[in-house]
Amino acid sequence: MITTETQNFFFALAYLGSYYFRSTVAPIIPAVDFSPVKNALLSAFAENPQEIFHEMEKLFEDQCYSLHDVLQEEKQRILRMIINKELTGYEEGIGRAFDDNRETIEAAMREGMIIPPAFKIAAEYTLSKRLTDEIERHGEQPDEIEKRGVAKDILRQAHEFGYSLNLDRAAQLLCSMLRNKIETLRQESQVSEIEQIHNYMEFIHEMHLPCNETAAQNIFYGILNDYFARSAERIHIGDEAARLHARALIRLASSLILM
Repeated sequence: MITTETQNFFFALAYLGSYYFRSTVAPIIPAVDFSPVKNALLSAFAENPQEIFHEMEKLFEDQCYSLHDVLQEEKQRILRMIINKELTGYEEGIGRAFDDNRETIEAAMREGMIIPPAFKIAAEYTLSKRLTDEIERHGEQPDEIEKRGVAKDILRQAHEFGYSLNLDRAAQLLCSMLRNKIETLRQESQVSEIEQIHNYMEFIHEMHLPCNETAAQNIFYGILNDYFARSAERIHIGDEAARLHARALIRLASSLILM
């Protein structure tokens, strides 16, 4: 319902960290002065912040709400927002611990000292996340990945110092990108486009990430069948464009099987 009616409301929100909050909303009645209510809440908070919830419940009774009063979908959204904010803070702290101590500890490791377990955890978590972020942002453009050098530098660090990275997410992203590129071959394609996908597969191979290519192989198998069914006659009579196209597809098929 749309209405031009307007109304003023009094509201209060108290937040004590995590998912602990109380809120209230009440219409402002012209004859009622809300100043004493406001002052009571401020005084309660000043004396003991933990008691603000009780004061709100006493003043507003059934008009006082918490997370439990929110619809399930909205409750999940709020919790995700709170959790993500907390995790971002943890991740930033772990990243700073790694960056601040990296040169000193890696120098010690080169001298034969054992890596401190806490630093190893920070290094593996931070480098794994940074590799995933790099692939997520630039994985569609191998030339950009090469130019930036971030991904290869992360993998070099892991190899040199014996870090065990979690590569699953980065590998899944690259595999998904490869499948999407292969799907484009269902339409009429140029030899240059097939060669770009072949180069992309070489890029994945150089990254030494554990990509499962079964889905890409199955998609490409269907594309090959369709193409040769449509173009067998052109290839047979010596159509040069058809032969070049078929040769590029076969080269790509060989790379898929070898990976």
